[in-house]
Amino acid sequence: MIIAMRLLIILFICWASPVFGGTYWVSPTGSAAWSTCQKTSDPGVYCALAAANSNAQAGDTVYLKGGTYSVTSNYNGAIQPPKGHSGTRSSPIIFSAAPGENPVCDGTGYTATGFFLEGNSYIRITGITFQNFYWYGSVMMNGANHNEVDHCTFNNNGTVVLDEIETGSITHNWLHNNTITRGAQGPGNCVTYPPSSNPNEGGDLLDVGNAYGPSQQSSGFVGKDNNNTIENNTLAYGGHATVEVYGQYTVFKNNVVHNEPWYTAQNATGCNFAPSYTNTAYNGLYSHRNLQFVGDWGFPQYFCLIENNRVGYAGVNPDNDGANNFEVSAPNLIIRYNYFYGAMNSGIFFKYGSGTPGQAGGNGAGGWGGVYNRVYNNTFYDNGWGYPYWYTAEPGCGVCPDDMAGISVGGTSFGNVIINNLLYNNHSYSVYGGDIIERNGGLNPSNAIISNNWTTANGNPQFNNPDLTNTSSTTLPNLSLQSSSGAINAGTYLTTATNSGTSSTILAVSDAMYFQDGTWGSDLARPSGGYCGQGANSPCTLFPDWIAIGTVGNVVQIASVSYGTNSAPAGTITLASPMTWSNGAPIWLYQDSSGRRVLYGNAPDYGANEYGSVAPLQPPTNLRIVN
Repeated sequence: MIIAMRLLIILFICWASPVFGGTYWVSPTGSAAWSTCQKTSDPGVYCALAAANSNAQAGDTVYLKGGTYSVTSNYNGAIQPPKGHSGTRSSPIIFSAAPGENPVCDGTGYTATGFFLEGNSYIRITGITFQNFYWYGSVMMNGANHNEVDHCTFNNNGTVVLDEIETGSITHNWLHNNTITRGAQGPGNCVTYPPSSNPNEGGDLLDVGNAYGPSQQSSGFVGKDNNNTIENNTLAYGGHATVEVYGQYTVFKNNVVHNEPWYTAQNATGCNFAPSYTNTAYNGLYSHRNLQFVGDWGFPQYFCLIENNRVGYAGVNPDNDGANNFEVSAPNLIIRYNYFYGAMNSGIFFKYGSGTPGQAGGNGAGGWGGVYNRVYNNTFYDNGWGYPYWYTAEPGCGVCPDDMAGISVGGTSFGNVIINNLLYNNHSYSVYGGDIIERNGGLNPSNAIISNNWTTANGNPQFNNPDLTNTSSTTLPNLSLQSSSGAINAGTYLTTATNSGTSSTILAVSDAMYFQDGTWGSDLARPSGGYCGQGANSPCTLFPDWIAIGTVGNVVQIASVSYGTNSAPAGTITLASPMTWSNGAPIWLYQDSSGRRVLYGNAPDYGANEYGSVAPLQPPTNLRIVN
């Protein structure tokens, strides 16, 4: 019995220990045998990338030397391990730029993709450029879980896709510190389409999940692309949307996103919207919305976090008026500490209500739309300008004057809470008299809870530098507040306690949906996942919120949250350490999911930038950091 127990312990230790693999080197002209190109330092003899795809094992690091890796066949990925071939949590398979090198995978001339992961887990791809992959920029599909893509550049490709194509799931993937630009543009040539068809809007730059019809829903085909984290990226220029998300428990934070007009209208005759702008440099060009989160699959609660992003310059599409920075088409999103600026229509548009599959309420199949969301401490600046076609009821423009608002609450959406936001100089104020409007001009929408927001009527909030001339800037406009701003310490609490506690960890609240407990998003990004923190380029970035209870100095980290229902949002927050409070105590957010303090002074400020805090996180540009 003792011998058997010892044997089990030895087997457990062997199973749990990381696998220390080899370091292999490949080049565009490499042809050496696999064993020949293994060495801890550059051997001067290299394998082909195809050999690495076939042979790399858990724990191996594959270094790509600089140069261009051109694909030579259709329907394959430049990086494509065999289906189901994976690393482990402690020993991933790593495809990395060699130290100091700039490898470029190029798809010119073929219907191919930058990387293709199907059934693969614990693959890391870092520091590599992917360009001219017109089929897809890159694909994770059917059980491609727990993969990390970081410090890569994707340019002039098709859509980067995280999506189950058959029956698998796409979960716990981590995309961070990448630059993803110019993907899936529309043709911009409306006259080539039959008169009964709409002009082609193009595709999305980044897709998480997808829209499927009722037949696919009934077969259990959809709604499995959950718990992915997308952070610290620059995302620019998508034909249909820059980012479109269908997955539950998605974390989207600290990204810079923009989509000003960029692709050519080869022949705009027959297009619904003329490509003519205040900025004449855009004339003849199209783009579309920036973000859209969609609740298509009948799940009444999605629980996604959209935090500390810079989202700007959504432009006009040939087919519709969706030039919105964020189209909210899913329920139970936490949208906080973001900047929405420079859209040609609205900063946020709540889209769809709720219904059943096949009816209104989702993009394609139906379900839950833009309802029951929590939108707080965001800044909306200068939305609704730049497209004069929408300013007045011009001939042929059936939707003019359009919303052009900071926040547009769609007529069929409901249950959204809008609090502590800062809205200034949005075009709807001059047209309709408000920065927050119901679709096409109704003030004080009755289908949303709107409280304690700074609007243009309150006056100039005194931004430090609201310069909108550089649309690709990661720091401008600087919408932080000057010290004399009236928006400082003028915000209010988010919810209240519905019980009292003395050295207690159980806090009952009237509305728990403002907070998250660190369980959303990818396991790879949180300390409890046992993956991140192993290197400077993969730090842990996902933490539970901290809250202040009763007074702004009485702070504690959240251990877990038990949410109520959409119509009855009362819930219970379990605290990480015992605290004392009284019944009815106000509750504020103190620290966000990145560990950034967001409460200084005696109350929160209006808007996304708390005076006294550190500068908002920005994604690095043109970095190449490798193991």
